[in-house]
Amino acid sequence: MCTSIHEVQDLFGTNYIEEGYNKLLQHYVAGNKSPELLWRLARATLEMADLDKNQQKRRELILEGRTYAIEGAIYDENNLNTLKWAAVATAYYSDFLWETEKIEECKKSIDYTLKGLQINPDDHVLLFMKGRWMLYFCGLSSLEKEAVNHIFHLTGKEPKVSVGQAQATLMKAYSIEPRHLPTLQYLALCWLSQGDRSMARYYLNEALSMKVEGCNLHVQAECAQLLRQCV
Repeated sequence: MCTSIHEVQDLFGTNYIEEGYNKLLQHYVAGNKSPELLWRLARATLEMADLDKNQQKRRELILEGRTYAIEGAIYDENNLNTLKWAAVATAYYSDFLWETEKIEECKKSIDYTLKGLQINPDDHVLLFMKGRWMLYFCGLSSLEKEAVNHIFHLTGKEPKVSVGQAQATLMKAYSIEPRHLPTLQYLALCWLSQGDRSMARYYLNEALSMKVEGCNLHVQAECAQLLRQCV
């Protein structure tokens, strides 16, 4: 077992993330439930999910990562990293849900995102997450929007968003970290939703020009698929 959870830091975003996951899991099994371990274990598990091409296994890994992430956010709700990875994990898991359950899970992601941005308004991952869910709400059907209004009714914070707002949020994330592939992917989706394939191609080509490994290969493959729709 590695002596420090910080030893796995260089394995994030690489092809060796499984090694980092196994080391962190040893600490967890041994009884370490510290927030600093939990957000790292959540991140490692989600990166493992992005590397797995089996959809059922991917779903299981995301659910596992969600468990660690939420546990970490419960233990320390003022920790930027626990909030960040809880936001990411719940957003990932919402992709496997339908209708009301999907929107309820998305609301959890929004809550974590906004809490995290209160701590650091310039965190590019959280800004990406905010732009991501803003764009998602822009594409809902009328029936889905009714479900959103119902779910958000008690909070009085129903999301009133536009593609332009989503794009502006994503551009802020891009200005902070231009090499974040998911941000490039969603900027392209914003332009596509506005009918501008040329600008969509610009961001997709930028994403595809990067030399990446690990979980970023999954995002890059999605960008390549999206680019084929921009001809």
